[in-house]
Amino acid sequence: MSSDHDPQPDVQEYAGLGAWAQSTGVELTGAHAESDDDAQTQEDAAERIERLWANAASPDDFPALGQHRVEQDGEPAVIPEELREAARAAADELRYGGRKPRRRRGGRAPQHAEPQVLAADPIEAALDAIEGLLDALDIPDDACEIGENTLAFTVDPDDLAGYPPMPPGYGFKGGVARKALARVLRLPLSTSAVRDIDLLRLGGTPPEHDQRLAEVYMTDDVIHGDAEVEEIVSPLDYLTSREFTVNEILFVDGVVRITPLGLLDTLGGVIRITQAHLNRNRGRVHPVVGFKALRFAGTGRHEGNNIRVARFRLSYRPRAHPLAFFFALQLSRAFEADPAIAERYMGMAQRRGFLEHVGLDEDTTASEAAALLKERLPGYYLEFPGAGVQAQAQAAGSTRPPR
Repeated sequence: MSSDHDPQPDVQEYAGLGAWAQSTGVELTGAHAESDDDAQTQEDAAERIERLWANAASPDDFPALGQHRVEQDGEPAVIPEELREAARAAADELRYGGRKPRRRRGGRAPQHAEPQVLAADPIEAALDAIEGLLDALDIPDDACEIGENTLAFTVDPDDLAGYPPMPPGYGFKGGVARKALARVLRLPLSTSAVRDIDLLRLGGTPPEHDQRLAEVYMTDDVIHGDAEVEEIVSPLDYLTSREFTVNEILFVDGVVRITPLGLLDTLGGVIRITQAHLNRNRGRVHPVVGFKALRFAGTGRHEGNNIRVARFRLSYRPRAHPLAFFFALQLSRAFEADPAIAERYMGMAQRRGFLEHVGLDEDTTASEAAALLKERLPGYYLEFPGAGVQAQAQAAGSTRPPR
């Protein structure tokens, strides 16, 4: 069992790089060199890591990716609840053809169920609803190009300087794209700082800049050996293969593109697993995606938004990594953002009955979970920033933190 007072290694190679490498899971093969060749391998690896971090870019380097506020008349802006409800209703119409998903037992349909009337054209109805929502938000007509499968929002050229520079044909997915959309719409969405920068490259663009861009913007992934600038054959193919509808978005050449359902769920504050992911997993949800959904929701709620997680069934089948690792990974990232988000994440997991499956008691706090999981998963080098401070604060108080 480890503790904060465990003895530290006597040797700290390369100004602490060995300890850093161990804490992050980066393997320096010469850590215990037995020959000159091994020592040289360690030195080369250490110098490479130093070079990469020296040239790395952080989201903090770009003002458009930092934490931001949206105000109305000098007060923090809120998304009107009637707008959220309208977006959710339009999303349900598009996703289910106007039908509410039913929970069935034994695979049998109700004998006397009323016939469901399908919308004549769910896409057309959704686009009409989107036009109404954009009008309600006072978004100018020329700010959005509405197509049948994607919506395109042009970022003001003056604002592009705040985003990481990109060669033509390259762009961003994930948090950067969501942040850009939030700024274009001037809504209190994705107001937290972007955690990391994920790149993509349009098909037909030569990959000559891939490695350099990955080293600058995806440095940690490069060091771990799993950095890949995703190539997309077409925007629509990319958008319709994501795990979450709110991630059916990309930001390339100054334009944010998103699917109609992606925009409706963004406005409606719904974290929904895509049909594409469900098709790949036989109707269930991979644990890394399911637990990420809870973290996304926790982040949104921490930002003051009424976020819902659409119902899903988690897959418990055995995998290369234990279920507890997938849970701990998202807990680690929640702590990285804010310990309060980690506590919200724990609360949502508890309400869905997930904690027992990862070996935690229902009343376990986020800081307690961090300590237990770090001990039980020593080979994964997980870090939970702020968990120790939170534990001390909780110990000094008499009540458990709200979830």
